[in-house]
Amino acid sequence: MITLSIGANDSIPDDFAYLQGRCGGPDNIECYVHSLATFEHNERAILAEIRLLRGTSPTAIRVTTYYNPLVGNELSVRTFGPDFALAVARPLIERLDAAICREVALVHGICIDLYHAFNGPDGTRDAGSLLSGDHIHPSQEGHRLIAQLLAAAGYEPLTADRRTAAVGGGSSVVRRYSPSSTAGSGGSPAVAMRQCAAHDRQDAFPHAPEHRRPCHRHSQEHGRAPGPAQRRDRRPR
Repeated sequence: MITLSIGANDSIPDDFAYLQGRCGGPDNIECYVHSLATFEHNERAILAEIRLLRGTSPTAIRVTTYYNPLVGNELSVRTFGPDFALAVARPLIERLDAAICREVALVHGICIDLYHAFNGPDGTRDAGSLLSGDHIHPSQEGHRLIAQLLAAAGYEPLTADRRTAAVGGGSSVVRRYSPSSTAGSGGSPAVAMRQCAAHDRQDAFPHAPEHRRPCHRHSQEHGRAPGPAQRRDRRPR
């Protein structure tokens, strides 16, 4: 199993640009928008590389979405103003999380929805005790919740776990774990998966042999190392 939670500090230069009024665009948020596109590109490359390295080995990939630690954060209010957490950060985080889930679905992984687990169904709730004293990083309680969300999403394809429910239909389904049951709303985990698009595999590795591209559906196994018996058979006599 591989879990990823990456890129949170990538926006730090944008924060300085925003505070200095040079982020760009009519709302002074253009630098954040540009960073979102860069993040999505980087995440796609990282996930594709993981798939390439793992080959045909069963691999459970889980990527966490971002919560909004700025809601109720006094330092954020003093630094960015009272409206930044919801008027600026909230829509940007929602766009970022949507990009995360799109990309992880393309490699048959699952995105773990921390945003609604920490910030509530509409994304406006202060994460409170789920955060540590800096009101940014998860507390012990927050880490426990993250672990519960990961466990509730199951361990496919490592096991035949069928505790998750499919959402959508056809050949293109998005897979996302909803924290509703763990967060206390009583619902069941909602999980779905989007099949890999051939053009994405080719764009990521245009010169790779077909059987080495991520998410390739094998008609036969490729790249498996020979077992000890096979190696012995190949020794010169």
